[in-house]
Order: sequence, then structure tokens, then C-alpha cells
Amino acid sequence: MGNGWVRTEDLIIDKSTGVIINPNLLDYKVMTILDMPKMDYIQEILVEFPTPWGPFGAKGMSETAMTTVAPAIANAIYNAIGFRIRGDHLTRGKYLRQ
Repeated sequence: MGNGWVRTEDLIIDKSTGVIINPNLLDYKVMTILDMPKMDYIQEILVEFPTPWGPFGAKGMSETAMTTVAPAIANAIYNAIGFRIRGDHLTRGKYLRQ
């Protein structure tokens, strides 16, 4: 979720008119299962204690983990090429323009 948000899901707005340039999923690039890392690199941790306030005892997990993905990818790119992009999305176009 965080990987897709940081690397591909960029909402493009025309600054002169305020119109969204990619208003549908045909132009809004979303990662698919083929873009996911191999399972060898993912560690699954299950918590067996239900929470009293979640539906059927469910707990949220994706939203809290998203806060670490953007800085980790940004630092990896900086360490690889020595150039830092500041902003909300780390798309290829931002690096090519620099």
C-alpha cells in the first residue's frame, strides 16, 4: 500500500486551471500484484488478541505501516544516486527532470 502510494499513485493537477489531468483509473497508475515484492522478503506477524473496539475484534495495520515506507524509499534512492527529491511522491519523472 505504501509502496504503491509513494512510487506510482500521483494525482496530477493542472496548476493553471486546477483541473485533474488523470481523473480516472485509466490514467491513474495503481500497482498490481505483479509489482509486489517476493514473499521471501515479507515477514508475516499475527496478533491473536482481538481488540474490543474493532469490528469483530479486527485491528488496523496498513495505515500505521505506511508512515515508514516513503522515508525508507526516499533514503534508499538518495543513497543509490546521491540526489534527494522532496515532496509527496517519488515518481521517475521527478528524478528525470532534475
